[in-house]
Amino acid sequence: MSASPSTVIPAISVAVIGATGLTGSHLVRQLLHNDRVSRVIALARREPPFPIDDPHGKLSWQVEKDTGKWDELVRGVVGPSAGAGAQGGATTFISALGTTKADAGGVEKQREIDYELNLRMARAAREGRGTGAGADTYVLVSAAAVSPDSPFPYAKMKGELERDVMALGFEKTAFLKPGLIVGEREKSRMMEGIVQWAERTVRGVFGKRATEGWAQTAEEIARAAGRVGAEGELWGAEGRGWKAKAGEDGKKVWLVGQREIVGLAKGE
Repeated sequence: MSASPSTVIPAISVAVIGATGLTGSHLVRQLLHNDRVSRVIALARREPPFPIDDPHGKLSWQVEKDTGKWDELVRGVVGPSAGAGAQGGATTFISALGTTKADAGGVEKQREIDYELNLRMARAAREGRGTGAGADTYVLVSAAAVSPDSPFPYAKMKGELERDVMALGFEKTAFLKPGLIVGEREKSRMMEGIVQWAERTVRGVFGKRATEGWAQTAEEIARAAGRVGAEGELWGAEGRGWKAKAGEDGKKVWLVGQREIVGLAKGE
């Protein structure tokens, strides 16, 4: 959905964590070429592992290896009064941060990143330099079929994160809920590689439509996340999946399902 030629929509600043991962790296690229975005602030533990095409000088890439210091860094870059000059700080905060049990070194270590670090950053983004002075829009790349009551650790921690982020009271909260994430990672994962091979086979035989309900590319997820975070008019579009949060007037929560991710990526 696009604005009419006579409508002037101010560009926004967006803060991103998880920017070095498969989906996050695509997200940064998408945002740099989104004319709704004037500034992209990426917070990471290392320098970008991919080439950056930033023709308009939008990117501020901040490296801090100690995630214990991220809270203060996030508070310093979010909210309309943060940052330098007319651009201000980030009013949208997007997290593509996540790891695996194997990469983290166990379920508890994975939880420290996927749940605890994500929640801390969401809280810092909401608070900014003072209660309610931070970002007003939060977008999380979550997962399908998650629940705080799930018997499976991964689905449970993701479900708990969604629940606890909603309680922070962002004006707009979106959870993207992809299935299998298709794409080339820095580190290959054997089982994921097998499933991705199956996805490519099904897609090759039956077409892309046959896999849209259970697999999405990292690029599709990134494009959808960027649009949800930057294009405010999508939240009021007829037929979209957002719903007002019960008991809190004006607060909106959008559960972005798999086919909707694909649709947003196509520009629908």
